[in-house]
Amino acid sequence: MVSMCLCVYLCPCVCLCSCACHRVRPNVHDAFAYLHAHPDINKGAHLGPSFLPYHRVFLFLYEKLLRIYNRNVSLCYWDSTSEPEKMTWSPTWTPELFGNVQGLVSTGFAKGWVTPLRALDRQGGVLGRPLTDEDVRIVLTKSRLGEISMPAAAVDANVELMHNYAHTYVGGIMGQVQSAAYDPIFWFHHSFIDCIYDKFLKKQRKLGIDPMRDWPVEHGDNTTHGPFAPMRLGSLRNIDGAQEFFSREIVRCEPMPVCTVDDQCGEYMRCDKSRQKCISDTLRPATEMGPMWSSVENLLASLQQTKFASQNDPLAASSFGFGFIFQQMEQFAYPAASKI
Repeated sequence: MVSMCLCVYLCPCVCLCSCACHRVRPNVHDAFAYLHAHPDINKGAHLGPSFLPYHRVFLFLYEKLLRIYNRNVSLCYWDSTSEPEKMTWSPTWTPELFGNVQGLVSTGFAKGWVTPLRALDRQGGVLGRPLTDEDVRIVLTKSRLGEISMPAAAVDANVELMHNYAHTYVGGIMGQVQSAAYDPIFWFHHSFIDCIYDKFLKKQRKLGIDPMRDWPVEHGDNTTHGPFAPMRLGSLRNIDGAQEFFSREIVRCEPMPVCTVDDQCGEYMRCDKSRQKCISDTLRPATEMGPMWSSVENLLASLQQTKFASQNDPLAASSFGFGFIFQQMEQFAYPAASKI
C-alpha cells in the first residue's frame, strides 16, 4: 500500500517542478504557499475555530489546480503518529522520500529547491514533536468544534496546537508560519490533519450534530473567526468548510493498515506487533531495540492516499478567487525567525 501511494505522492511534487506548470504563476506550489503566508489576505485561517474548515477548502483548491496538469493526482497524507522518536530512525528523511531533515535539503525529490524566500531547509528535532495516537484519540472523544479548536479547547485536545508541534518538529522553512507551505511536506501534514477533521465530522453526524450549526460561542474576533466571516476564497464563509459535500463527495482518507507481520506494512515500515500498527522506524539501530517503545510512540510514516478531488469530475467545482493571511503564532515559529 505504501509503495502504491509513493508513486502518487511523487506526482504532485514532480508536477510542481515541471516547466509545464505555468498556467498559475510562478507555479501552483509557490502561488499557494504565497497565499498561505500573505499578511493581508485571510486573518481567520489560524488561532480560531475556522482553522479546520478553512484548510479543508484550501487543500481542495490546491489539489484542484494540480489536476489541471495531471487529472490523476491526489494528495496523500503523512501520518506522523507512526514516526519514531528519533528522526534518524525513520526512512521518511532519506533520499527515497522527503530527503534530509538537517540543513539545506540536498536529497530526495525536493533537493536543491529554492523558494522565493530562500533555499529549502530544515532543522528537524530542534523543537516540537510529532502527533501521537493519544492526540488523535483524545480529539475523537470530543463532539463539538469548540472543544478541539482555539481559543477555548484544552491543550490536549487542541488540533491546531498539535499541528503546530509537527511544523516545528520538521523545522526550518516548515517551522515558520510565514514560510511553512513552501516545504512540500506541508501539504502531506495538512492532509493528515484534515483526515482527523473528517473523522470528527463523521462522528458529529452520527451523534445528530449538524457541523454547519456547530460553531463555538467563544471564537475570538467575530470579523475573522465568526462562522459567517469571509474565508476570502471567493465568496465562501468560514462555515462552508464544514459542508457535508466535502466528506461525501471529495475527501477519501484511506485508513492506516493494521498488521500482524512486517509484510503487511510496505517497503518503508515494519509492524509493531504489540499495537498491531505499522511504524516507520526501519532505520532504528539494533542496539536501540528494546522491550519498551518510546512514550512519544512513533511519528510519521506511511504516505496514504487522500483523495480531495471528485472522482467523477475532478474539475467540476467552480473556481474561486484567493485571499487570506497566515497569522503569526509565537508557539509556532522559531524565536529567532525573521519576518517576511
